[in-house]
Amino acid sequence: MGEFPSAMGHVERALASADVSTVRERAAGYGIHTGQWTIVGCLAHAAWALWFLGAIDESLARSHEALTLAREFGQPLHLANARYWAAQLSQYRRDRARTRELAEAVITASAKEGFAQQKAQGMFLRGWAMAEPGAGGKGWAQMREGFTAWEATGAGVLRPYYLALLAEVAAQAGDVAERLRLVDEALATVERRHEPRPPVASSRPAPEGDRSPGTDLRLVRRQRRHRRPPGGQGALGGVGVTARP
Repeated sequence: MGEFPSAMGHVERALASADVSTVRERAAGYGIHTGQWTIVGCLAHAAWALWFLGAIDESLARSHEALTLAREFGQPLHLANARYWAAQLSQYRRDRARTRELAEAVITASAKEGFAQQKAQGMFLRGWAMAEPGAGGKGWAQMREGFTAWEATGAGVLRPYYLALLAEVAAQAGDVAERLRLVDEALATVERRHEPRPPVASSRPAPEGDRSPGTDLRLVRRQRRHRRPPGGQGALGGVGVTARP
C-alpha cells in the first residue's frame, strides 16, 4: 500500500512479458486480447506510480503511451479505461481543463458502448473539474451523481479516493461538517479494507520521505479530534491541509 517503487518493479516485469509488436499483429483479429490489456493497464498505472515518485516527465510520457496504444489497438473498453486513467492522473496534477476533456471523452464513449462503470467514473471526474471554488454547486452535484452510479456497479477499489475528492469540494463550499464526515468515511474504508490511502494530489510531488497519500486526511482527523483550528491554504480548499501525492 503506497509502495510505489515496488509497484514499478511489478509493472516493468509485466511489460517485459508482453511483446508490443506481437500484440499489434494480433489486435485486428482476436477481439479483446489480454496482452493489450496488460500493456495499456500497466503503462497507465505506471504513470500514477511515477507521479507519486516525483518523476513527472516520465509519468506523463507513460500516460501518453498508454493512450496512443489504446487508440491503436482499437478496443473501445481499453480506450475508455486509458482515457479515464489519464483523467485521474490529470486530477493528481490539478489540471481541471485536461481532466474535464478526458472525462467527457470517457462519458461519450461509455454511453455509446454501455460501459456503466467507466461512464460513472467519467461523470465523477468531470464534476471535480467543474467544481472550482466559487463555481456553484453543479460540480458537486455531478460528483455525487457519478459516485452513486459508480457504487451501483459494485465497484469499490477507488472509494477512498472519491470520498477524499468529495471532502475537498465540501470544504471549498464551506461545509466543514460534511468534509469531516467524508474524511472519516474515507479513512474508515481504508482501514476496513486495508487499501492504499486515497491519493488526493497537489500539482507538486511531495518532499522525499513523505509520499503517503493519506498523510493529510489523517491530519484532518487529528485536527478534529483535538479541535485545533486549521490554518493555511491547501489542496482541500483552504482548510489547512496540503494533500500530497
